[in-house]
Amino acid sequence: MWLICVDAFSQFPFVVQLSTTTTVDTVSALSSIFSLEGIPETIVSDNGPQFTAEAFKHFCSKLGIKHITTAPFHPASNGLAERFVRSFKTAVQKNIDDGLSLKFAVSKYLATYRAMPNAEGKSPAELLHGRPVRTLLSQLFESPRKHLEASKRKMKFSLKQPVFARNYARGEKWIKGVIVKQLGKMVYRVNTSFGYIKRHVNQLKTRSSSDLSSQPIFEFTPNFINATPPSSSQSTLMPSEERSTEVVQLRKSGRIRKVINRFESDDFRKT
Repeated sequence: MWLICVDAFSQFPFVVQLSTTTTVDTVSALSSIFSLEGIPETIVSDNGPQFTAEAFKHFCSKLGIKHITTAPFHPASNGLAERFVRSFKTAVQKNIDDGLSLKFAVSKYLATYRAMPNAEGKSPAELLHGRPVRTLLSQLFESPRKHLEASKRKMKFSLKQPVFARNYARGEKWIKGVIVKQLGKMVYRVNTSFGYIKRHVNQLKTRSSSDLSSQPIFEFTPNFINATPPSSSQSTLMPSEERSTEVVQLRKSGRIRKVINRFESDDFRKT
């Protein structure tokens, strides 16, 4: 069961799935719609028991809504909503026949209907919200160069710019780094002596370009130390491979340790 509401100005539909058609559930569904779009001046509905109940009248009077019911056995009195009900049933059933689930079938139809322009070239979403919505079809006409130029104008730090980045590890509070990539409007990837880190603009400070020579771009590569000499089978290297031949001699402690005998107790008697 579905509660269908259509905005008379923009023909923007609101669809809420209901488990029961009681007045309490109907009021709850309408309240969720009003919290998004505001309180309407007038509601036109049929003569269903949930709309003629005393609780619904109290709900409308409390919010300052004028409630009008249609003439009995004359659905054309509320033709805008009744026409959408027929289109809704047909389109959703067709999507289900194509293999979609009920929830996805409803979402697909609503997304298409709300973005479909009318005879004046305005979609219901654009009329209600004052701006065109972004759809898969509208993305074909977007200019990637325009978005790229807009993002560059909004960049607070440029690429390869020396900065001070906030350090949350041990050591200095601010470490030197270089901007290597912009990850978002306010997030950057910075190359530091600790490797690549991600920082917000509030975690970055500008640094003089004179310090650029003292701050190279670090390539963070692990250096493995062999504790034992490599065997002959492991000493063969590919031309592109590099291996450290440094051998670390392990030191032994000079402390003399007493052998522990777990089966005999020490004699603590004094002689």
